[in-house]
Amino acid sequence: IATMQLSVKRKSGTGSVDAVDLPLYDLLAREPEPGTTASFFWEQMVCNMLMHGKSYALIVRNPDTGQPVHLEFVPTKYVKPLRVDDYSVFKIQGIDEVVFAEDMLCIPYMLGASPIELHRDAIALAKSAEHYANEYFDNGSIMTGVLSSDQPLKKEQMEIVRNSWNASSAGNLTRVLPAGFKYERIALSPDEAQNIQSRIQSNKDIARIFNVPPALVGLEANLTYNNTEQAGIFFAKHTILPIAKRIEQEVECKLLTPQQRSNTFVRFNIDDLMRGDLKTRSEYYNTLIQAGCMTPNEVRAQESMPTIDGGDYLRV
Repeated sequence: IATMQLSVKRKSGTGSVDAVDLPLYDLLAREPEPGTTASFFWEQMVCNMLMHGKSYALIVRNPDTGQPVHLEFVPTKYVKPLRVDDYSVFKIQGIDEVVFAEDMLCIPYMLGASPIELHRDAIALAKSAEHYANEYFDNGSIMTGVLSSDQPLKKEQMEIVRNSWNASSAGNLTRVLPAGFKYERIALSPDEAQNIQSRIQSNKDIARIFNVPPALVGLEANLTYNNTEQAGIFFAKHTILPIAKRIEQEVECKLLTPQQRSNTFVRFNIDDLMRGDLKTRSEYYNTLIQAGCMTPNEVRAQESMPTIDGGDYLRV
């Protein structure tokens, strides 16, 4: 989402044009917060939303006109939502007065709940598998077991043998059993415990929590260009687009006046994320041009190319 520009658009006929004359255009697309780029600002917002279930930004307005001047990102842990006389307000750490809802951008995840809190058991299982693997290798790849002897031992002798055995485990590849002793393993090896498969599955479960295709985070063994491309398009449509819509609608509701909303809106340019390869795009554009649906200049604009003379006519 941080790679996509959030633009203010004005309706024009059946389409739209960038409303570059509005101060809000630069605020959203270039520097929402003083000294902070738009890319970094939206990255913070989305990260806090996914970690904590909601992300917040304080809207600083011009006291004379009420128009937004800039935004201030507020970490979720510093914000406490309250209900006062049927009004939604927010108490921000370090600010004495409460902030009304119209002066606070609030981007929620599903039902405003943290994905980590909702899926704590799946994440705990992944941590347990990681801990199990760490212990295995910390112990020199020797699993928990017992030393047994045919002869009865005194307590002091048992302590000496145990300490000697444990001391020999620190980085030694070869161990020597005391005479008359034998070692029996009582814990499962990683293979027997299916630790590797369990960790892979845990990684896939966590990717699924955030609706990320496993291919995009290197969890698929048989990757091809085609299935990676399809995974990217799936990710754009079913993961990025819903979050982008939440941000767009919240920004329109809080930063545009009712009069502006009649012919002005904001949009992330998500087209780049859903574009196919060069061959697919060229066939797509060629079909639309020959069917008289797009002009050559409209195609060139989609590909960030300058217009050409005579390129504004529809052809069949």
